[in-house]
Amino acid sequence: MTGKKVLISFNRAIDQDFKLEDSKLCFLWFEGLIVEDLGKFDKDAFVNGLVDDAVKKRDRHIIHDLTQPVSAILEPECLERRLRSLERGYPRWGHEHENYSYPEPENKYEYAHNELLKFIEQEKGVRSITDEIEIQYAEGRARVAVDAVNLWDRINLKESCVLQATDDENIAVKATKSFGISSDVSSISYQLFASQIPLLANVPWNEIIDLKLSRAFVELKEKISDIASVSNGDPVVAQNVLNKTIAEAMDQIVESHRPKTTAVAIMSALGNIPLPGINPFGIYSSVRDVAKEFKKKDDYTWLYMLRDLKKLDSGS
Repeated sequence: MTGKKVLISFNRAIDQDFKLEDSKLCFLWFEGLIVEDLGKFDKDAFVNGLVDDAVKKRDRHIIHDLTQPVSAILEPECLERRLRSLERGYPRWGHEHENYSYPEPENKYEYAHNELLKFIEQEKGVRSITDEIEIQYAEGRARVAVDAVNLWDRINLKESCVLQATDDENIAVKATKSFGISSDVSSISYQLFASQIPLLANVPWNEIIDLKLSRAFVELKEKISDIASVSNGDPVVAQNVLNKTIAEAMDQIVESHRPKTTAVAIMSALGNIPLPGINPFGIYSSVRDVAKEFKKKDDYTWLYMLRDLKKLDSGS
């Protein structure tokens, strides 16, 4: 569940917010980046567009190695069909071809196309768009977002991944789900993780990579993924379960530090009894305390990592 990669659509890849912020979140959480390529893909140029000159050569190679184009996953025939499909026409019907939506959507993509058109109409504050240039803009905008979801579906037949969506692509994803697709637990786990993390735009890539490679971060991913898996596909339920889990862990930590004066006094007295050689009570007390600290660290490693991530200074 935590081993999935993330698909970055062409529109998302060129988004400045993705380059500055979400690329770091995606790199942290997912096992690799799959980037939509509409021609020859220059991986070096893509990586150079994410990082700056301060990033070490080693870390630049790590990002490079964890990035692959769509063309490395889908067969050439599939890619050719996709490129040809981009040239298909749009639905126009009515006496003067004034209607521009699918009258009876036959599949989830046509349904999502219509939903995006409705969203664009709401953005413009109109019931229907009448200007031809604006209609073409709306049609193209809806087509690009729906095609990204279609590409995501095709890639998932080959390799399981999550879509790092633009706002329009998110609308298309939700529309296809309402057409009969179940919620993706991996998407929910990433959303849950992202909701807990501050802005990362100014956090150095070197620090991001060190976090990703740490054992503590792996444990955090497993904890969040486990919570997402019992949420029945509901992001709100997942968030509530995470909040409850954090609160319970904090209570347990506080409770474990509650003073136990009687037991401490007895052990202290036994430990100070002058006995020949080494006092076994003193040794037992020390070993017990060390063991408790190790157990505490193992039980709450994920929580300490989450707290460390929340403290990342995006303004440094």
